[in-house]
Amino acid sequence: MGSAFYNSPIDLSTSFDVAFSETSSDSYYGPADGFAFVLQNDTRGVNALGGGGGNIGYGGIDCPPATPTCSAITPSGIVEFDTYYNAGSPIQDPAIPPYAAWMENGDPGTHYNFGAFSYSGNPGSSAGATEYFWVDYNAPLGSVSVFENASGSKAGATLLFTQSVSLPALLGASTAYLGFTGATGQLFTRQVISNFSYTTGYLPPNNGSAFDIESSNFYCAGGGTTCVPSTYTAEDCYQGTVICPNAYYADVEAIGPPTGSAAGTPDQLVLQCAQGTSFGYNFGIVNVVSKQGNVDYPPGSTSDPGVYGNSDVGTISGKGTVFNDPTNGTGSEDNPAQTSSVNATAYDPWAPQSYYTIGSVTGTQNTNNSSDTLNSGQFSITMRGTLYHVYANSGSPIYVPYQGSISCVAGGPHAGDLATAGLTSSNIAEGEVESILGDNTLVPSAG
Repeated sequence: MGSAFYNSPIDLSTSFDVAFSETSSDSYYGPADGFAFVLQNDTRGVNALGGGGGNIGYGGIDCPPATPTCSAITPSGIVEFDTYYNAGSPIQDPAIPPYAAWMENGDPGTHYNFGAFSYSGNPGSSAGATEYFWVDYNAPLGSVSVFENASGSKAGATLLFTQSVSLPALLGASTAYLGFTGATGQLFTRQVISNFSYTTGYLPPNNGSAFDIESSNFYCAGGGTTCVPSTYTAEDCYQGTVICPNAYYADVEAIGPPTGSAAGTPDQLVLQCAQGTSFGYNFGIVNVVSKQGNVDYPPGSTSDPGVYGNSDVGTISGKGTVFNDPTNGTGSEDNPAQTSSVNATAYDPWAPQSYYTIGSVTGTQNTNNSSDTLNSGQFSITMRGTLYHVYANSGSPIYVPYQGSISCVAGGPHAGDLATAGLTSSNIAEGEVESILGDNTLVPSAG
């Protein structure tokens, strides 16, 4: 038996997607016994380990007295990938393996939910048999979903099961260790985990995917870095600690319906402009979901809808598009040059106040998705209606609403000037169709 856990606990309050492949090989008499994806808060931490055979490295059933490391990993939430059929007491498998099952608290005998999968290849050969898996946790809905596919594409994956579970409640904390366990018994199998990734963000309902077009950056009017005073960063300009005339921030985020479509009217549109002044800064923001967006991205752990929460239900018109790349596919993270465009307008009613803001954006960008950087292009943003003067006041800014307009540019030839100089950590541009949405951040205070 063996286990491997990431050294730092992960956050259970947010949704996440785990992806990996597993190869079973050299199992001449049939693959045995299996492996497991484990989230746990056992007192042993990263050294937690259960028993061999049907315990699959996380369980503690029939532990030999001379094996002190063999004890159940608990509390724990487990996706067991069982490859050997155990019949009778104390472990009765629910089906002929291979299958994936939801298990809890180091108990290999209780299967809460399961679904069968098939390996691609021959597990008895040296090359082995490989399958790709995804484990999604939807924090607002409180559910774990497990998928498998013969290739590394989640788009064509099969849903094995969905289990209703609140991980913080099960594991007794807002964080937990993430990792894998595995075991053999009298039969031998080489089990190798590869292609691992862990991604946090918003998971669309019904395990869908949507276009996610984002572009945000600080910049100085005319370019360069002189708009940020010495010893400060661009973020300091918008937290009331320093005055930065001619320092700008621009943000565009267009999120489509969770249908996998690469083009269409956004379900959610976030637009923001902030402009440094001699007294602090001015800013305008819209964060709107349409009526359909309110259905597609309903309120979860917050009382407000949208991928980021805190959205107003308003009106969105226009179109967002992620253009197809013939080599890497639509919106691939592996595409070194992905083009996307947004030409849209949003009306934000700012309920329950009697305020409103209208934001519009137009433009096209070309991005390197794998590093979330801009290659070329820009978005032009205009905000009008209810905006804010923000007066710097020893770190406690004062907000005063006013009626007016403000414009800014996300992207463009000077989008990376401040980031290159190390004067900001906020600089992103991407456009893709994906199942994890919203990895951008709004400006502190102004957001």
